[in-house]
Amino acid sequence: ADAARKLPEVAVEQARARGGVWRATGASGRGALVGIPVRAGAGASAVDAVVVLQNRFVAEAFADVVDAPPDVAPLAAILRLRALETGRAELLERLRVAEEQRREAQTRSTEELLTLRRELESTREQMGPARSYPNILFRSTRMKKMLRQVDRVIDTELPVYIHGESGTGKELVARAIHDLGARGRGPFVAQNVSAIPGTLFESELFGHERGAFTGANRSTEGLFKRASGGTLFLDEIGDLPLDLQAKLLRVLETGEVRAVGGTRSTQVNVRVVSATHHDLKELVREGRFREDLYYRLNVIRIEVPPLRERPDDIPILVEHFMAERAAEIGRRPELGDGVMKALVAYSWPGNVRQLENEVTRAALLADDGVVQTRDLTPEVAEARGGARGGGASIGAVAGRLGLDRGTLKERVDRLEALVLEEALERLGNNKSQVSRELGLSRAGLNMKLKRLGLWSGEEDG
Repeated sequence: ADAARKLPEVAVEQARARGGVWRATGASGRGALVGIPVRAGAGASAVDAVVVLQNRFVAEAFADVVDAPPDVAPLAAILRLRALETGRAELLERLRVAEEQRREAQTRSTEELLTLRRELESTREQMGPARSYPNILFRSTRMKKMLRQVDRVIDTELPVYIHGESGTGKELVARAIHDLGARGRGPFVAQNVSAIPGTLFESELFGHERGAFTGANRSTEGLFKRASGGTLFLDEIGDLPLDLQAKLLRVLETGEVRAVGGTRSTQVNVRVVSATHHDLKELVREGRFREDLYYRLNVIRIEVPPLRERPDDIPILVEHFMAERAAEIGRRPELGDGVMKALVAYSWPGNVRQLENEVTRAALLADDGVVQTRDLTPEVAEARGGARGGGASIGAVAGRLGLDRGTLKERVDRLEALVLEEALERLGNNKSQVSRELGLSRAGLNMKLKRLGLWSGEEDG
């Protein structure tokens, strides 16, 4: 190893001593080393410098230098070095171009993958549930998505927690879970917890023995025993008193109930489906609902969307309610001009229940079998003039944003560009903040900016 490190020094010494090109070949016949003397001018005898070239692999690497005339050898060596540099530069350029092409191909592949994901998600959103739900009327994407979730929980025995505003149809969802599942032939027992008098909570849930309290003239089964083999639906579960929450938790954990005044526990086989319009998590934070019971009930959560978030369902619901009223009033009313537009535009804080009451009222007040806007309550009738909750119509807003033309992909790209431009402007072009706010990786944000033509090439700190 030391000898190998000294070879360049030997080449310098030999070339100086000989005054001409000195060459050596590796001991194994591989590689070559040359020393080339350089003189200051033509005819000069003194050697001013020695150029040393080494190739560790090819024995004939410098044959052209060795065979050149003495005064041409230094020039040949320099040309060889320049050729090596040029070859290296060309190689680096080819590597750079190849890397750039690879990155472009990767970006295209990633963009195509994201596009496919968006298209798949869009297709999935449009797909309806796998099962038929004859008692639930829907057309909207939101309801399709919710019922696809219901599809997946029907065949399980896990507790289900249904959350939604009052009047959204939580009991219909609970009944569908029961009717279409393995327990469909068993009883479905529904109870609004908030409707039970405080003194009768425990008796209603677990039953009581004769003589357990004043007025208990006979033994009575509670809700759990009546629902055994089927489903118990506890609506407004958030109104259950804290002391009974502990007893309900025990029943869920052991599958046993004990009647008020009783001494023996009875095994029950019940699937519990609970519902409320309250935020149970908030009730837990306030100390009004047990955290352990919350997690026991909230194994599978189903969110029933409010009617204002699924206006596509309003026409089919209106037609259903009108058909029901026809049997009661002896005729099927028709809808006059602007009535359906008003019904769709209104925000319905009372949800489907309020819509049903509105349609019933209007059908009864209609003259000549035609419901006019004057037959609607004032707040509903006034909603027909604009979008949901007032303001410009959806079509007008879409037109202003350029979302009323082009393919779906073009419109989505346009909307993405608007969102990104707004976020960049508001956050002072700080891409780190923008990516965090929009839930994107930094690379993902840059890729979108490039694809949408918003890339400035500047990087923030």
